[in-house]
Amino acid sequence: MDILTHNDGLAFEDCAKGTSFKGEIDCEYDKLVDLFGEPMEGDGYKVDAEWYINATAVIDGVEEIVYFTIYNWKNGVAYNGDPRFNSDSKYVSDITNWHIGAKVGQSHIVHSILNKILI
Repeated sequence: MDILTHNDGLAFEDCAKGTSFKGEIDCEYDKLVDLFGEPMEGDGYKVDAEWYINATAVIDGVEEIVYFTIYNWKNGVAYNGDPRFNSDSKYVSDITNWHIGAKVGQSHIVHSILNKILI
């Protein structure tokens, strides 16, 4: 499986444009950093951290190329403020629930890829 991220120079236009919410994963922040490198900063409002990802993998005997994003949504400091004063808020390094953004028709492939690499 080949994986490229924004850390490899992948730009929004190459990957994230046209993606939308397709599901969630529970994963430690440090594991995502080990797999994909440091995240980009979020929008400063609803997202604290985000990865742009391009993966090429063989799924059911077919080579698939997919573009997707992993990001937190409204559960971090950007949206909820300081965790010391709001129990709904978490520092990025403490977030374990992440949203997956994918293009139409690619969500099942993205979930297959993530199931393979996160286990």
